[in-house]
Amino acid sequence: MQIKKILILSLTIFAGCLFFSCQPALGASWYKRSVKDGEDKKMLTVQSITVCGVTLYPEANGEDFIGKVNAKDAILYPDDISAAVKDNTGTTVEVSVTIKGSGGQANLKEGEPVTVPIMLKTIDGSNLEIQKYLFLEQDGSMGGGGADYNPKDPHGNSKFIVKIKTEHIEADPWDYYKEGEPDSSDDGNFNSAKFDEWILNMPSMDGIIASYKFREGSWSGSPEMVDNVPSGIGSGIKRIWDVKVYRYKNRNDRWTAIGYTPAPDPKDERFYFFKFTASSAGGSVGGKSGHGSSMFCVDRYSKFLFYYSEPTKITSVFGNAVPEDWTDYAAPTKGQHTKFSEPFYMTDPVGFVKEDGSVVLYQWIKDNINNADYHPKQNPAYTQPAGRKANKAGFSPYREKLKITKKTITKDKNPKYTAVKPVILEQPKDGYAKLNSPELVFEVKTEPVPEGETLSYQWYKAENKTETGTEIPGATEASYKITDTSTETKCYFYCIVKNTNADNNKSEQTESGRAKCHITDGQIQSDALNPEITEQPKGKTLRLNSAEQLTIRVKAVSKDGGTLSYQWYKAASSVAEGTPVTDADKAEYTFTPDASAAGITYYYCLVTNTNNTVHGEQTASKKSAYAAIEIEESYKVEFSVLGEEGGTLAALHNGKPIKSGAYIKKGEQVKFIATPEPNSRYKVKKWFGVSEDAFKDQDKTFAVMTVESANLNVSVSFITMFLKITPKIHNESLQSWSTADGDHFKHKYIDGVHLSRKNAVQVTGGSNITESWGYMFSIENNSGKWIKVKSEDFIKVGAEKSADAAWLTTEFSSFSDLKISLSNYLIKANRHDYWWAEWTTLGGGKVYPLQAIDDNSIFPLVYNETTGMWTVDKANVNIKRSDDIPLPTEFAGTKPNPNRKISYKGVTITYDENFTLADGEEKDFVITYTVDNHDETRSKGTIKVIYTIGWK
Repeated sequence: MQIKKILILSLTIFAGCLFFSCQPALGASWYKRSVKDGEDKKMLTVQSITVCGVTLYPEANGEDFIGKVNAKDAILYPDDISAAVKDNTGTTVEVSVTIKGSGGQANLKEGEPVTVPIMLKTIDGSNLEIQKYLFLEQDGSMGGGGADYNPKDPHGNSKFIVKIKTEHIEADPWDYYKEGEPDSSDDGNFNSAKFDEWILNMPSMDGIIASYKFREGSWSGSPEMVDNVPSGIGSGIKRIWDVKVYRYKNRNDRWTAIGYTPAPDPKDERFYFFKFTASSAGGSVGGKSGHGSSMFCVDRYSKFLFYYSEPTKITSVFGNAVPEDWTDYAAPTKGQHTKFSEPFYMTDPVGFVKEDGSVVLYQWIKDNINNADYHPKQNPAYTQPAGRKANKAGFSPYREKLKITKKTITKDKNPKYTAVKPVILEQPKDGYAKLNSPELVFEVKTEPVPEGETLSYQWYKAENKTETGTEIPGATEASYKITDTSTETKCYFYCIVKNTNADNNKSEQTESGRAKCHITDGQIQSDALNPEITEQPKGKTLRLNSAEQLTIRVKAVSKDGGTLSYQWYKAASSVAEGTPVTDADKAEYTFTPDASAAGITYYYCLVTNTNNTVHGEQTASKKSAYAAIEIEESYKVEFSVLGEEGGTLAALHNGKPIKSGAYIKKGEQVKFIATPEPNSRYKVKKWFGVSEDAFKDQDKTFAVMTVESANLNVSVSFITMFLKITPKIHNESLQSWSTADGDHFKHKYIDGVHLSRKNAVQVTGGSNITESWGYMFSIENNSGKWIKVKSEDFIKVGAEKSADAAWLTTEFSSFSDLKISLSNYLIKANRHDYWWAEWTTLGGGKVYPLQAIDDNSIFPLVYNETTGMWTVDKANVNIKRSDDIPLPTEFAGTKPNPNRKISYKGVTITYDENFTLADGEEKDFVITYTVDNHDETRSKGTIKVIYTIGWK
C-alpha cells in the first residue's frame, strides 16, 4: 500500500571500484560499426596530441601517449595541450582539453614519467568525450622542438623497450581514499579540502524528498550553522520553513544535545555529519529540541554519503508519517530504533557528491524515505561496491578491498639498439682563397643526440670527390680551420661524425658531403654545385602476386643554373651500392615489380648537375634516399558489427586505425576493440572469428589476433539489458486444516499450506515472451474423480518454493513500450482423511472446501526509457474481487459436485505501489495475500508471491 510521509532525510553517496581504464577511449579509432563511409553516428579518432610543442602519437596499443616535454616550471596547463581529432567521416573535429588533476593542472617531474589523465570534449555541441592518458617526462634541457622520447638506430631498433603495464590490484579502501588529492586512478574523485570551503543547502523539495547542493560559503556559530537558501522548501501540507542546516565535524558533537556519546572510532575522522531544523504545519521538524532531523554524513575522502542515524519515533501528522527524535545507529534500542551492530560506514551508501557540489541520491533511498524506512541497510542483492553514477547503487566500499586498475610505464634498455645515426643539419661549404689570405673554415652542424650518447668528429682530406680521404691528425672538432694559406692547394675535405652510446660502446656514423678547398695565386676554379633534392622517392608495399604498376619519382633543382640528369639504381639493402636500371634515366621511373616472392628491393636515383661554365669540376652528383618496394604476404582483415547496432568495432594495426578490408602482413597483429554505444545500456554479447585466448580483458571488449596464412573475418554482437525474473511463494503464516492421519479425531491447523498455483509472466515490447510456473493438485479415483493433496504442493510456514534461477531470461535491444505483466492463480486446499482435499470418513468431521486466493489478478510494470526505471502501472492493476470463482478446467468433473464454485471470500491482496527498478538493479516485487475465512473454508494466514526481477 502506498505510504506517504512528510519529512526529508539524508542521502548518501556511492563509492565503488575504481578503474584506471582507458579502454573504450581509444587513441585509435572509435569507428562506427565496421568503419565504412557514410555511417550515421559520429565517433572520434585521436590521431595525435601535442604537448608543449611536442607532437605525440598513440603507442602500439592505440591508447596511450608517451613523451618527453619541457613545461614551464614543470607545470602543465590545458593551454599547453592540443589534439588532432577526426570523426569517422574523416572530418577534423575541434575539441577542448581538460586536465583531470588538482586545479586542472599537472605537476611534471624531471626525468620521471608522470601519468596525466586528460579529457577531450567536442565543442560543436555534440558533447562527445574521450579520456586519454599521457605519460610525460619533464626535460628542462629541451628546446622548443622537443626531443625523441624513444629514438631509433638505423636498423629500426628503439633505444628503450617501453612497456605500459596494466595492473589489477587490491587496495585497502581506508588507505586508497585519502585526504587531499585523490589517487590518480580514482576517476570522478576530487580534493577533500572542498568540504571545508563549502556549505550545504537544500534548494528544493519534491514531496518529502529534498535536493541537496554543496556550494561555497561560510558556517557560523557553535554548532556550525547556515540559514538555508531558500528559507522555505516544499509545498502544501509538506512545506517546511525557517530551515537551518548544521554541520558537525565529529559524531560526539552531533549527539551532545541529547546526551549520547558514541564509542570512539578513529575512522569517524573522515566524515562530516549534517542535520537540519525547520518548522512545519505539524510543528518543529525532528521532534524534541536538540534532536533535529538527521541528514547524511559525507565521507570527505571517497565522496560517498551514508546514513548514520534513524528516528526513534514515527508519528502521524495529517495522515503523513513523520520521523522524530533521531538517534545514532549505534545507540541503544529505543522505540522504532534498533541498535545496529556494525559501524554506520558499513551500511550501503545512499548517494555521492560530484565535483561541482551537486548531490546524487540513489533511487532506493528515495523509495525508503517515501516508505518512512530509515533503518540501516545492507542489501544482500548487491554484488559490487557502490559507484559514482546514479544507477550504481551498491554496498559500502569499506566492506572489502577495492579492485583497482592502474597503469605504469617502464623503460628498459634494448639490447639490440646501437646508437642514433648522426644527422648533419648543415654540410661544410666550399672554401676559396688567394695565397696568404685569412684562414679558411670548414664546419658541420649536427642535431643533438640522446642522453648517454656522444658525438665525435674526424676530418679527412681527399684529392677528388670520390676517392677515400686521409685522416687529418688533430682535426677532431665540428669545424676544421686552415690557418696556413701560403701554399697553393686544391683538394676536398669531409668529416665523419660518429655517435657513440656509452651504455654499450656501440656507434653509428655519418659522412658529410665534400667541400672543395682551392688556394691559388691564379684563377679560382669553382666546381659545379651539388643538386638539391626537393622531393625524395617514396616506398610502397604490394601484396604477393600483385600486378600493380608503380611510379617512383624524385624532384631536384640546380643551384648554379646547370643541367640535371638522372639514373635510377636497384639495390639489395638500404646501404648497399646498386646497379643501374636499364632505361631508367628520367626523374620518374615507372615499372611493374616482380611480386612472385616476398621480399624488399631498394631503389634510389643518382641526380647529376652538369655546369660547363665553371673551371673546376663541371659535374656534381647527389644520391637520393632509398625507396623500399616491399612484396609482402598479406591477408585481408574484415570486421563488422552484427545487426549494425549497439556499438562499434574498431581495428588497430601498429597503434593506428585501419578500415575493414585492409590487408595486413602475415605475422603481424591486429587489435580489435568493441565499444558499446556511449551512455547506452549495450554491452558485448558475442565475438565471431576470435579464439578464446585472443581476449585481453575480463569483459571481452578487445582481442588481439595474429594474421596467419588466411584472411581474418571478425565480427561482434552487442546486447543491451537482460531481464531475469524468478517467482517464488513464501508462506508467512497460511495454514491448511487437517483431519488426516493422527489428526482424525483432533482436527487442527497444521504448520503449512497445500497450494495449487499458476504464476504467469508476460513480457511485451522489445522482447515478447510468456512463461508460466505452476502446479495443480492431482486428481485420483475414489469412486469418482476427487482432488488429492500431496507433499509436493505443501509449503511449511516460514518456508518457500521457488522456480529455477533462470526461469525467465531475455535480452533487449529496444526499450520503447516495454511492459511486464504478472498474474497469479492460487487455490488453497485442506488435508482431509487420507489426504483427500474434499472428502472424509466417519469421525473426520465437516469437509471444508477449496479456498480461492487469487483469480489471475494482473500487476503490470512499465519501463520509462528516459529515466531508465520500471514502475507499477497502477492505473492498469486489476485485482480480481468476487465471492467465488468457477472450478478450473483442470478440476472439471471432480466430486463432491462438478458444478461447485470455489469461495473467494476473506482474501485481502496488497502490493508495493511504490515499487521501482532502475537500470542495473535487482529487486523483489511482492504481492501479499492475507486470508481470513475460518468458518467457511478453515483458511487463515498470509502468503507472499515474490517476483525477483533483475534488470542488468
